[in-house]
Amino acid sequence: MDPLPEPPSGHGRTSERDANGELTDTQAQWFADTRPAEELYDLQEDPHEIENLADDPTHEDVLERLRGALDDWRQRTGDRAAGREAELDMRERVWPDGDQPTTATPTFVPNAPGNRGLEPDNDGGTFEGPMTVKLFCPTQGASLAYTTDDSEDPHWELYSGPIHLDRGERVRLRTKAVRYGYAESDERQAIFEVE
Repeated sequence: MDPLPEPPSGHGRTSERDANGELTDTQAQWFADTRPAEELYDLQEDPHEIENLADDPTHEDVLERLRGALDDWRQRTGDRAAGREAELDMRERVWPDGDQPTTATPTFVPNAPGNRGLEPDNDGGTFEGPMTVKLFCPTQGASLAYTTDDSEDPHWELYSGPIHLDRGERVRLRTKAVRYGYAESDERQAIFEVE
């Protein structure tokens, strides 16, 4: 059996070795662009999931049982797995009459003396600090992004929690949101100055 790939600390060396074609077959699995359509491993004998048994005829009964369990689960949950619904039907279901919904534009919710995160403030302004600014989007399931970069093509950060602003800071916050299958929201921006 080939040795396992190097741990993450050696990732740079391993990537270089991959580019040079110097990895063992097992190590190269970790860098492959694609994976097999089906994978089946004996976790008792092969806890690192190195040897894919999906094509081994001696394990056909296990593979068939697991395929059946997956099909049952898809049916019970109404899962619309890739390839099981025509794309035109899916578009009509998600966008009736071809109308793609648009993600709502996020709002800024400052948390500073005088406004403790209770009211949105999309105009920005001067606040006593330190402070935080939360982002809120009424479109359920939307991902929000923000930046303080004023350039035309900024680097956007994925919003995951309040944005901290310190005393003396003056920033132009920009935000937008998108939900899978929806059109991207408009961008909102405001200047926040912290005293």
